[in-house]
Amino acid sequence: MTETPTYHFAPRHENGVLGLARSQVVAGSVGVVFALVAVLGARQPLAGFGCIGLGALVAFTPISGRPLVTWFAPLSAQLIGRSRARAPLARNRLRSGRGIEMEHQSGPIRWHLPGVGRCVIRRVPTDFGEVGVADVSGGNRAASLTFSLSGPRFGLTDPDEQARALGSWGQLLGALARESNELKRLQLTERLVPDDLGGQWRFLASLGSVADPNAQRIYRSQLESLAGQAVRHEVLLTVTLGRSSRNEQAIATECARLADLLDAAGFVAHPLSAIALARSLRSILDPESTILDELDGNDPLDGELEAGLHAPGSWQTAWASVRTDSGWHASFEASGLPRLPVGPEWAWPLVLAEQPLDRRTLALHLELARPDLAIKRAERAVMSEESDEAMRARWGFRSGARHEQSHDAALNREVELATGFADARFSLLVTVSATSEEELSTCARALVSQGAQSHVELRRLYGRQAEALVATLPLGIVRFAGGWR
Repeated sequence: MTETPTYHFAPRHENGVLGLARSQVVAGSVGVVFALVAVLGARQPLAGFGCIGLGALVAFTPISGRPLVTWFAPLSAQLIGRSRARAPLARNRLRSGRGIEMEHQSGPIRWHLPGVGRCVIRRVPTDFGEVGVADVSGGNRAASLTFSLSGPRFGLTDPDEQARALGSWGQLLGALARESNELKRLQLTERLVPDDLGGQWRFLASLGSVADPNAQRIYRSQLESLAGQAVRHEVLLTVTLGRSSRNEQAIATECARLADLLDAAGFVAHPLSAIALARSLRSILDPESTILDELDGNDPLDGELEAGLHAPGSWQTAWASVRTDSGWHASFEASGLPRLPVGPEWAWPLVLAEQPLDRRTLALHLELARPDLAIKRAERAVMSEESDEAMRARWGFRSGARHEQSHDAALNREVELATGFADARFSLLVTVSATSEEELSTCARALVSQGAQSHVELRRLYGRQAEALVATLPLGIVRFAGGWR
């Protein structure tokens, strides 16, 4: 009997000094500086102690599990200007949303959204037909193309088959990191949406009198019992390209190469057309949109197309949610991942998303590194952990289990990269959608509970809801600060 493989996640925390986040170090340092000014310049020792106490209060006082200093950015985003809140999500300016415009039936689709600015979805001919390529801010940045994915029945296989499926995904990432100079980022989007069982009803109607009437009656009763409860899962892979994204021939070549790599990894990939991509954007933002579900992504209908591809007419951002035409949305960030070894199915409760959730978008953003840059970064991380350990020992600070796990994770990462694995930075965002504020509150609590079953800590992105909602759209706009050095 083979042993079930397990997986480890490194601690997710912001690098700083002595285990403190940079913002905490800055807050404490400011308090010390003002204390020195008060004591040495103004001869006010009490004021100096007050400055130190205030700095410590701001740096260490927890509010909803987070230090007070970490709330300054979302508060500034909400009260002063949302365009100033950039980390940890997309570093893009936020603008008001506007509708889709189509110059003509075969022309590009233009969409304005908060966090994106001008998004132009142009049509590029490939071996798969016309493919939609999204140019953010009119092509001044990298462009992206999106694939619809289907693969092995992960939840119905044994752990060994699940481990092999994950291994195939890892090999795919390694191949992309080593072989592609144009690929900048990846976004894996998994959507849970209500299913009206239209395909099943059409199948039942097509049987006519061929099938056994008793079997048809049982099948019909099963479909009726699932009415209003059935859901389906959709998986999209968005690939962000570099400078070659302006060259249609280069896009067609890259599209074919990516499809071959995905096929070799066991996934069936179909690139989305411009209409299908716009339909996906609209359906995420407007849950009750119906006309888009009736349109075929490659065969738009005259008259209905222009009416159905308009962006939501309203966009209201609050402290904890975003409201569009027919939807209320709340976005979360995975701030903590499993700290104990887990099996290949560890995220299944979060992905399965049982009732009352029926509209949920999960977006995993990946930024791959070249092997040479990745190993250098891993070596620097090990040196940083060792220097922090030496500093703590010099000043008499204790190194707890958290620091030991961080050090072990840095060492393991260096070993894995030295043996040929690829390195990637990632961020996991989850957006839950509903048709009313009360339903949204219920679904948000259920999402946090299901995340806990997967040992994932989900933190609501207060003050950054507009950024987070747009970041879950299959556009690949999230860029990680700092870059690979």
